[in-house]
Amino acid sequence: MVAPACRRRCTSRVNEFPESAMPEIGPLRDDELSLAFSLKQEYLDDSPFESWQIQRSTHPDLFLAARVDGHAIGICYGWPPDAEHVSADTIVLQGIAIAEDFSGKCHGSQLLHAFESQATGTATPIWTGPRRRRAGMADLPWSGPSVRNWRIRVWSTSTASSTRV
Repeated sequence: MVAPACRRRCTSRVNEFPESAMPEIGPLRDDELSLAFSLKQEYLDDSPFESWQIQRSTHPDLFLAARVDGHAIGICYGWPPDAEHVSADTIVLQGIAIAEDFSGKCHGSQLLHAFESQATGTATPIWTGPRRRRAGMADLPWSGPSVRNWRIRVWSTSTASSTRV
């Protein structure tokens, strides 16, 4: 089980929001690219669009969007690492962001779980490196102003374990 405290908290809070407010999560569509890139630039990093688009075209199943009423409100994406300190059979969660107006409603957690499911299909571990939490980023219970590491190892399509590092 991944992040049990977060799942319990989010599961209990899900009933607070109307069904229409729950996000639909699926692959990032071409018509959402500019909005998704804007979220990435605002909340995550300022790497160039071209390099981000190359990774998306290479790993489209690892670029997800959360939508409320058909509008993208969050993104989550990753790809295999290019760094030596992470094994080549690993998927690296490069970024996850929820628009500030929709933060605090567990949409980021749901997006993270969807990403885990997608990466599980690749039968490789997932590694989320150090990230600094800012307004609009995934609502993980231990997130705060300091840098934290979160490592998720997916061993098979039916089993997952996680460790906070």
